[in-house]
Amino acid sequence: MPGAAVAAIGIVTAMTTAQLRTNVTAAGEPDISDAAFLAENGTSFTHPLHRWHMTTLGLVVAEFNRPITEQMEQEALEAAQSAGAEVYETVTVPGVYDAPLAADRLARLEAVDAVAVIGTVITGDTDHDQVITDAAAQRLSDVSLERDTPVTLGVTGPGMSAAESRERVENAAKAVDGALDLVDQLPDPDPHSA
Repeated sequence: MPGAAVAAIGIVTAMTTAQLRTNVTAAGEPDISDAAFLAENGTSFTHPLHRWHMTTLGLVVAEFNRPITEQMEQEALEAAQSAGAEVYETVTVPGVYDAPLAADRLARLEAVDAVAVIGTVITGDTDHDQVITDAAAQRLSDVSLERDTPVTLGVTGPGMSAAESRERVENAAKAVDGALDLVDQLPDPDPHSA
């Protein structure tokens, strides 16, 4: 039966982190039956499943252009649920420019593993959309580095019309997926470097 073991190894090693993350029991614990099967058959399974708890996210949602960001929020919540993650808290802010403070507050919470920021900035007669997105992106990056917590940007714009933004509401799900991937892929901080 060596061929079956090789085939099983190929199937499991081809699984992505997101796929492994979705294989959780009802209690939120990882379902590692595939890994256990491989171990029982003399093979080794070394995928970095270092997170044995459900990943928790903070979600920041900008209210400006609410008909669009409401759809984005729903996309983000569905992405988190389908990945087996919990949204610990959702904070609404007036606009994208206001998101860094909310992201910082969420990143300070020990229960939050990562933060996803959702919003849209629609172009107008001036270059305000460029200024707002540039400033928000820079400050969100600063929050991520200062708090040592992944903060992802699910903001559409600049240079988009409302119609273009409506076509890109799935960017919210991409921000959630990115946050979850970072939690899984980043090494744990070295306790000796502090």
